[in-house]
Amino acid sequence: MRKIKLLFCVLIIACYSMPAWSADVAKIGIIDFERVLNESSAGKKAREEINQKGEDLKAKLEQMKKEVEELNLNMEREALVMSKDKRTEKQREIRIKVNDFKQKQREFEKEFKILEGKMVREIQKEVHDIAQIIGKEQGYLLILMKEAAGIIYSPEHINITDLVVERYNKKIAAQ
Repeated sequence: MRKIKLLFCVLIIACYSMPAWSADVAKIGIIDFERVLNESSAGKKAREEINQKGEDLKAKLEQMKKEVEELNLNMEREALVMSKDKRTEKQREIRIKVNDFKQKQREFEKEFKILEGKMVREIQKEVHDIAQIIGKEQGYLLILMKEAAGIIYSPEHINITDLVVERYNKKIAAQ
């Protein structure tokens, strides 16, 4: 009798725990956005544009810096033969040029950051759209952005960055 009770208890426990054995595993995906920026064709193009704009702005600033240095050099050379009024006027002109240079530098930095932010946001929106599609198609419960979510570690088998980059490149090529 004792064996029958034991067998009955084991069967009941097995029946109640069976749904747990057959439950679906939550499918989670991770996207490394930095890799998407570095590996996707759109990310590479955006980096090229940002670098080109940066080089253009840097060249303009270098030209302005040369002008200021040239004015300073001329002032030093001619300082002994200039009248006091002329020297004061030259110093004022140099200060104005220096202030213009600093203001342009701040404007260029701001413009550069705005451009970079705009391009990154556009790519991020596209990646979000692609992640939505992948999530629905492949039944993901959750897809996280690696840096944004504060993920320190994730197993490589849940990383879907390569799939996202592949789909993103196809989308860009189609456009």
